[in-house]
Amino acid sequence: MQVIGYGISPDDWTGLMQSLRTALPALKMQGRCLEQGPQTPDAVREAGVLLMQEAPTLLAFRISAFPTADEAIFFVRQMQFRAGSALTTLLFVAPETNEVADLLKLAPEVQLSNGLCCTLTDPSLLLSHHIRRFPRVRVDGEVRRLVLRRTGVISGTLTLEELPLNQPLPLTAVESVETASGTTATELWLKQFLDQQSHPIRPAQIRGLLREEQGCFLFPGVPLNAVTTLSVDDVTIGHLLRRDGFQPSAYPFQRLVATLQEAVDSQKTEPILTPPNFEDSVRCLSTLPILNELTESVLLRHGYRDVASLAELPSGRHELESGLLWIQLTPFPNAVVRGVTLDWTEDLQEVVGLLDRHAEILKQHAPRLTGGPPLSRIELDQQLATLETKEKQLRRDHQLSRNRELIYTQEAQVLQKALRQSRKLETLLEHVLDWNQVSENPEVFRSPQALLLCEDEDEASEMMRRLIQVDRKRWLNPEDFPDPESLAQLSEVGLPALESECQVFATPEARTHWEILLRATTHAAEYAQAFHREQSKTQERLKLELEGLAIQRCKLVVQWLHGVLLRLLKRDQTRLRT
Repeated sequence: MQVIGYGISPDDWTGLMQSLRTALPALKMQGRCLEQGPQTPDAVREAGVLLMQEAPTLLAFRISAFPTADEAIFFVRQMQFRAGSALTTLLFVAPETNEVADLLKLAPEVQLSNGLCCTLTDPSLLLSHHIRRFPRVRVDGEVRRLVLRRTGVISGTLTLEELPLNQPLPLTAVESVETASGTTATELWLKQFLDQQSHPIRPAQIRGLLREEQGCFLFPGVPLNAVTTLSVDDVTIGHLLRRDGFQPSAYPFQRLVATLQEAVDSQKTEPILTPPNFEDSVRCLSTLPILNELTESVLLRHGYRDVASLAELPSGRHELESGLLWIQLTPFPNAVVRGVTLDWTEDLQEVVGLLDRHAEILKQHAPRLTGGPPLSRIELDQQLATLETKEKQLRRDHQLSRNRELIYTQEAQVLQKALRQSRKLETLLEHVLDWNQVSENPEVFRSPQALLLCEDEDEASEMMRRLIQVDRKRWLNPEDFPDPESLAQLSEVGLPALESECQVFATPEARTHWEILLRATTHAAEYAQAFHREQSKTQERLKLELEGLAIQRCKLVVQWLHGVLLRLLKRDQTRLRT
C-alpha cells in the first residue's frame, strides 16, 4: 500500500506511518512525503502528476502546503479524478494554526459522526475537545430577531426563519437579541436564557445557533474529532485527523484504518485503470455558450489544461481531428459529425430544454451564474418551486401597484386642474372685501366686473342688486365645490383673468370655506403626486426583484447543470483515459 504525504512535517509523518504499520501489520506499506508543497498553481499540477505515478491508496495533506485553500481543493480534485474511487484522502490538522480557517472560507459541508450535516464558515465553531452529550435547546419561542454585527458573512437584523438552513451562526456574530422583553446584549440574554433551562448549561458551552427544519437550537460547536467527511463542491475529503490523533483508541484513526483495509481488499478484485492524460486536448461541441463554458470549467478544474469549445458547424459532414478528445453536448442542425469521443447529447436533452427557456437571461448574466455547489434534481425542483411562489406574489404586488398608480394618475390629473384653479382663486382672494363691511354703501364701488362668493342665493341676489356701479357680476356658490376634485369644474365655469380689473366680495362664511378648500386642494395634490412617485418606486423595486428571481432561477439551473456534468464526467472517465 502506497501512502503519499503532502506538506506534513517529518515528525508527524513518522508518527502517522508508524501508527498505520502497527494497525495494519499484514499490509506492505510504503510512504513518500513532500514536506513543503509547491507555491504556484502550475507546480501544484506537476506535483499531482508526479505523485500519482506512485499509485497511492492514501493521500495525507495539509492546507498550509498550498498557496490558497482553493489550490488545495483543486489538487485533491485532480488526484481523485486520476485515481477514481481508489484514493482515500486525509486532511491533517494542527489545531493551533489558522489553516482550517482558510478552508472554512470556502463554506465546506461537514458530516459529523452523530449524523449531523451542516455548512461551516466560521472557525470559532470548531472545538479541539470532544462533546460527550449536549441537550437540544430550542430558542424559537424566545427569540424574535437577531441584530448581527457587520463584520460577519451575513449582517443586518434577521428573524430566525431568515437564517440559512443547516449553517451554524456563530454567537460572536450576534450583537444583540430581541425578545418579548426588548433588546438585550447577546451575553446577557444567553445567561438569562440558560438560567431558565432545566439542564445545567454554561454560557461557555454555546458557540452559536443552528436553524434546522425542526426549528432553531443552541449550537455547541463542532469537535474536530467528530468530523467524518468534509466536502467543497464535488470534492469530498473522507477523513480529518489531528496531528496528535494517532492513538489506536481514537475514533477518527479507527475509521481511517478500516477505510484503508477496505480499499486494499477492493484493489485485489478491481482492474487497475489507466490514469487520464491531462495533456490531451479536449474540445466541446455545443450551440449553447453557457453549456460550453460550464463544461470547460469542469474539465479545467479536474486537471485538463487545453480545453476549448466549438459553437458553430456549417451544414454537411465533418470528420473531427483524431488527435483531440471531442465531447458533443448538443446536436448541430444539418451537420453530421464523425469522430466524437463522448456523445452526451441524449444525457443533456433535459438540460438543453431548461437552458433554452432561460436563454435571454443566460446570455445577459452568464458571468453571474457560475459558482455554488452542484444541485440534485430534487433540490432544483424544490428551490424552483419556492422561487415560483415568490414570483407569483411579486407579480400580484406589481399588478396591484400598477392599478393603484393608474387610479391615482387619473386623480392626480384632476387635482392638478383643481390646483391651477385654486391658485387663481388664491390670488383673487388676496384682495377680497368682506361683504358685511361694505354692505352699508356698496354703490360707491366701481369696477368693470365683480366676483361674488356667497352660500345663500337670496343674499347673492341682494349683492348683485346693490352693486349698481359694476357692469358684470358673477356669483360662485361655495356649496357647489365641497371637495378639492370639484374645483376642477371651475375650468369649465371660468374665473376672471388675473390681469383683468375684478373686485371680489365674499361673506365671512364663504371666505372661510374657500380658504379651507384651497389648503385641502394643495395637500391633496401633493399627496397624489407623492403616492404616484411611491408607486413608481414600488414598481421599479418589484421589477428589480423579479429580475433578481429570474437570475436566481437561472443560477439554480446552472448549478444543477454543473452537477449533471460532474456525474457524466465521472461516469465516462474511463473512456477519457483510453
